Formats: sequence, structure tokens, C-alpha cells
Amino acid sequence: SSVQQYVTLFPNPTTGFLQLRFNLPELSEGNVQIYNALGSEVLNQRYTSLLNQTISISLQHLAAGAYFINLNVNYGRANWKIKLVKD
Repeated sequence: SSVQQYVTLFPNPTTGFLQLRFNLPELSEGNVQIYNALGSEVLNQRYTSLLNQTISISLQHLAAGAYFINLNVNYGRANWKIKLVKD
């Protein structure tokens, strides 16, 4: 089964905060990695117990542009492309 069906990422585009809403079928560890358009890792966050919750990730320290989000959980992975816009 696809991890993407259990996780919602919003808003996209974002102005600085990203939400990941989890509705996982089983408790899982997780890792969120964010890469910029050049492929450099700009954030790596580990979570020890994900199931049914929403996590908030601040992107306020990053420059405007496109970013790639990789989520790894115990039984798979999901990927998104997001746009960060600044006022």
C-alpha cells in the first residue's frame, strides 16, 4: 500500500509552515528530509512514534523556491514537491 494515501501535506504552496497530517494504519517511526532544488539537504527530522497526528515543520529560515519532501516510515515512503513563497 502507498504511504501517500495515509499522509496529507498542506498547504502547498506554503509561506513558511508545512503541516503533515498522519492517519497511519500502524504505529511507525518516521523521518522527514527536505531538499532544495539543487539537491542539498536543508532539513532532516526524526520522529519516534507516528500514528494519528499532525506535525508542523517550519521552513521560515529557507529561501523562496521549490523543495522536495521525502517521508520514510517503517513500511514505505512518500515524496512531494512543494513551493515556498515569501511575502
